[in-house]
Amino acid sequence: MSYKSYDVVWAHQFDSPTEKLVMLAIAKHADEGGKSWPKVKTIAGFCGIAPRTVQRQLKKFEQAGLLAIQEEYRPEDRRSVV
Repeated sequence: MSYKSYDVVWAHQFDSPTEKLVMLAIAKHADEGGKSWPKVKTIAGFCGIAPRTVQRQLKKFEQAGLLAIQEEYRPEDRRSVV
């Protein structure tokens, strides 16, 4: 977990509590370089929301320039991660 990422999220004004919660979940999984790669399902479980809600939030964050999404293929589980 990166405390720097946590601090940035806490200081940012989001449109809704759900947005802040999703971004806190991402920050919880961030390394010291600010990179985070939890699965959508992991974020949804952490936040207690539907995976589709997480997907919408990620798209909104990307469009707003709050994060960049890079899909990566992992052969061991054949899924893309953010």
